[in-house]
Order: sequence, then structure tokens, then C-alpha cells
Amino acid sequence: MFSLPQPSPTAIDNTTAGEIPIIPVTEDAQTLDFMFRTIYPVRSPKIEKLSDLRFVLEASLKYQIETLDGVAEESLMGAIEQDPVSVYALACRSGLNEIASKAAPYTLNRPLSEFSDCLQYISGEDYWRLIKYRHECAVAASAVVKTRSWLSECPKTLLRSGGGSNCRCYVKDAIRCERGFSSSYYWEAPQFLWTFLDRVAVALMKRPSSSAVTGDKSFESLWASVKCNCAGYPYRSNDLNDGMPKFRQLLAAEIDRVIAQVCPPLFDSLPLPSGHQL
Repeated sequence: MFSLPQPSPTAIDNTTAGEIPIIPVTEDAQTLDFMFRTIYPVRSPKIEKLSDLRFVLEASLKYQIETLDGVAEESLMGAIEQDPVSVYALACRSGLNEIASKAAPYTLNRPLSEFSDCLQYISGEDYWRLIKYRHECAVAASAVVKTRSWLSECPKTLLRSGGGSNCRCYVKDAIRCERGFSSSYYWEAPQFLWTFLDRVAVALMKRPSSSAVTGDKSFESLWASVKCNCAGYPYRSNDLNDGMPKFRQLLAAEIDRVIAQVCPPLFDSLPLPSGHQL
């Protein structure tokens, strides 16, 4: 490279400063400063904003500086919980598919309307992958509230199988559970629990994350002041809502389990529609 003939000083305007040649580059001063401080034996700088990381990733690819790759990937992983949408977008743009796949599940905890400036740098195909993954997780998560297999671990004071209770506060579930061949039963619980499950199903379609169950305090108004004074109620008169924290944790754990079974975005080429030819 150093043996190549140098251009004439007058070949291009503004290419010298006195006798020192100037090499035009597209990177700005901040990006170049980060690059040089990373590869030289001095303390490496920190990336303050993910939006700045885009220029570092592009420079790393352009100049094939492996050291920059490691620093950039470490910065992306460090921000994956705080700003997963931006991490996904930057990872997709830079071909870091493994990081993009890891970032996708973290985006489920954010509303779909949340915008990131970094989304402008990815293709429609990569954005479609993220939306498709989110929809599949939403369907799986909302289906949990329609199943009853996980209810057997719930506190008995809150939820119990039908046994002819004399307590008017307990309402029979609309979903019948199959016990075996030609045998079935129903669960009974306070009405607020069935209302809670119906509302959670709607919330999970918008935000398919267990935090929609455990972190949304607006649900607590359903049972905050509920008490039972029925003569047929076998437990303490004020403990109808005592089991809700554990109930929500059990529901959240089941949601996490089914979401973990959904495959994160794969970055192979998309299949063409049937009958379509290039």
C-alpha cells in the first residue's frame, strides 16, 4: 500500500495542508476519535448513546477493525434491557444476527408504539420479523388464560375445584376441565379473578410479557376491597385477595414458559409467496 504512487498535490483541491497530504474520510471527528482510542494503547472511550454506535459499527465493517467489533457488541449487549428496540435495529443493520435474536424477547416488554430513531436504519424485512415474532408471542401468551392446567398450584383460599361450596362469592368457571374419559369438573373462584383473566388476555395481545400481569397495578382495584362474610366461606373473612400475589406469579411463570417456546426471529432469506418467481 505504501509503495503506491501518490497523487499530485494539485490533482484534487483541498487535499493538502502545507506539505502534509489530507485523506478525506466520511467518518466524523467523534467516530475517528473513538476508533483511534480503541485500537491504541490508551483507555478505551465509552459510548454514551446507542445512536452513536451506528457510526462505530459502520467504521468497523469498513476498515475491518476486529477490536471495534468487540467493543460495539459489548455495548449492544449492555443496553439490551434498557433499549432493546434500538439494539435489535443496530444489530440487524450490522449483520449481528445473534445479538438481534437475543434482543427480540426484551422488546416484548415495551409497547408496540414505542419508537426508536434506530428503526430508520433497518429494512422492512427485519422489522417484519420482529412484528411477526411479537404476534406469535402474543397469541401464545393470551392463550394461557384460556387454559386451566396450571391452576392446580394456586392457593386454595383463592381458587378451588367445584365442590358444592355454600359461599356465594365463588363463581363457577365458564371453561370445563377434562379430568379423564367422560369425566370433567369446573373451577370456582371469586368473580374478580375471572374478570382479571379476561382483562389480562387483552393486555397480553398488546404487550406479550409477564410484566403485563405482575407490573400493572391497575388490576389491583378489582380485588383491593373484596371481603366475604358468607356463612359458608371456610376461610378468614378478609383473605379473598390474599392469594392474588402468588396467583399472578404463577400466571406470569406460565406466560414466560410458553413465550420461551416461541422461536426468536431467524435471519434466513424470506420464502417467496406461492407461485411467485423472480
